[in-house]
Amino acid sequence: MKALTIFILALIAMQANANFVAIDAPEKGVIGKEFMVYIDANISGLDAINYTITFPSWVEILEVKEGNIGNVTIPVNASFAGNGKCSIVQNIPSLGNVSGNGYLAAIKAKAMEKGIASFAINGIASDENGNEINLTWINASIKIYETMLEINVTKEASKNSTIVAIVELQNVKNINAANFDIEYENIEFINASSIYNFSFSEHEGKIKAFILFGNESGNLSIAMLRFRCTNAGEAKIMLKNVTLSDINASRIDAYIENATITVFDNFAPVADFSYLPSNAAANETITFDASKSYDVDGDIVNYTWNFGDGSTGYGCIVNHSYASNGAYNVTLLVKDDDGSEASIKKIVIIWVKWDINMDGHINIFDLILIGQHWNEHGKRGWIREDANDDGVINVLDMILVAMHWTG
Repeated sequence: MKALTIFILALIAMQANANFVAIDAPEKGVIGKEFMVYIDANISGLDAINYTITFPSWVEILEVKEGNIGNVTIPVNASFAGNGKCSIVQNIPSLGNVSGNGYLAAIKAKAMEKGIASFAINGIASDENGNEINLTWINASIKIYETMLEINVTKEASKNSTIVAIVELQNVKNINAANFDIEYENIEFINASSIYNFSFSEHEGKIKAFILFGNESGNLSIAMLRFRCTNAGEAKIMLKNVTLSDINASRIDAYIENATITVFDNFAPVADFSYLPSNAAANETITFDASKSYDVDGDIVNYTWNFGDGSTGYGCIVNHSYASNGAYNVTLLVKDDDGSEASIKKIVIIWVKWDINMDGHINIFDLILIGQHWNEHGKRGWIREDANDDGVINVLDMILVAMHWTG
């Protein structure tokens, strides 16, 4: 209804060649949950505008972002006077006149109390000649609830996958019973369960549920439902005909938030890999491991490697060495069991073995690094300072460095 109202106002304004600025806010909200307020506008010849927005002191403004009118970004300068007042100044001299539909600013906010949050706006605008632009200013209100009943479920899924939807109550007090319908589209119901006294029936895309709590307060996960995604497209899970009551049989008013899931034919796999050692030298064996790659809705069936030196490899874990030092672009391409592919590229640096600090020179600084690890023991070649790969940092490593001295 809110969006339709704004659309009708814009249509009337365009037909009448009128200008307006309107608060575009959600009709409902819940305590502590962030929401967006847009300063919508249909305006002609705008050069500068300043306006004040007033709202209840229990509404907190978190951020004010720039707007966009007629595909032109509108810079914003906001200040707060406290006690529910925000002043915004927007000057556009470098852009020239701006005309069209859009929004002047986007405001992120949250309410800390329940009630009606009324947003009022008023101000003045001018064109590039300093003439005032006649504007209609339109206010809006949001009903803020203390309690929220919502469907918590993944936003994306793949066809034929199973999803779990949790029905949750947030910030409820002394609830005794809940009675509601759950309607769903483009998915197939499997089953439902709850830790509470729970009964339900399902028929032709609608679940009728009743839950008896006794006396519960706080944040509650009240039911779990399993669905199968049968078709690609948009799936919906909606709460309807909700009645919540407390231990005194009084009605509990709640903000209702439904869920929409985008269902894909197939999720592409995710490619990733690691390699060791990370500071390999020429002719040293490097192990490339693609175990970090995964496919959320199936299996990876092929791993193809391009090592950047004209060589290729296949498999999840492969070994490779480079004949000479340099930088090599290593590409991993993975394919899942539905034929979707993904790739990732990383640069592998191959260094001269005795260039300990990898600066391109073999000199005193390499010897200093060896000295800092003097007489340390480990696996053969576990650090670059073990230049001769014997597992001990000692004079033999220094001799090897000295034999290739470049200064």
